[in-house]
Amino acid sequence: MSTPASFEMAESHRLDALLLVARHLRRHRYLPEPHTIAVDRVWQRVRLFLLGEPDQELRDLLVWHDSLRDPTADFWRTACGTQRVVSVLGQTADGLPVKVFTGLPYQEGLVTLPVEPNAGQPASRDDLERAASKCARRIGEPAANPNTTIMGLSALQADGLACVVCGADYLRVRIPHVPVGRSVTGSQVFVCVGCRTDDAQRAAGGVLR
Repeated sequence: MSTPASFEMAESHRLDALLLVARHLRRHRYLPEPHTIAVDRVWQRVRLFLLGEPDQELRDLLVWHDSLRDPTADFWRTACGTQRVVSVLGQTADGLPVKVFTGLPYQEGLVTLPVEPNAGQPASRDDLERAASKCARRIGEPAANPNTTIMGLSALQADGLACVVCGADYLRVRIPHVPVGRSVTGSQVFVCVGCRTDDAQRAAGGVLR
């Protein structure tokens, strides 16, 4: 297989593109392995999706960032406003354009400026590192009393199937979450690790003591 200076994502090159990703992973054996790999013919690049705990995903993105030529990064808030896509774009040593990305629950203060829904902002390597540290601190926060009864929940939240703060549906999206209390029916309810557990009472409309 030849090694092009720049890679054009034609139909006949799809297998070559995947082989070049494999070559990059072999060349940088410390790289976190992506959860999924897809060839994006529209944007002429390979997309690699990372999956794990939010702080580790961001640190994995940092490792990928350092393995690529001319890397750039950005934070994109989804149209629904509850999720953030963090991406690193660059080229492998073989000239293959790649986008490495992950999804996180949206939280104010993760980067320097708030981001409106369906909008993004560029990020530096330092921004990624600071965001990873902030996520690690959030995950390390003590959980609320798991026996606290929380009122004002939706049906999904009350059944433990959605976050009591941001409303993320755990049946539709894979987001790490932790127990934060119980609904009036006695079911365990949860909060995303990216949401502050001390916001649960305000978001849910009150707590029975």
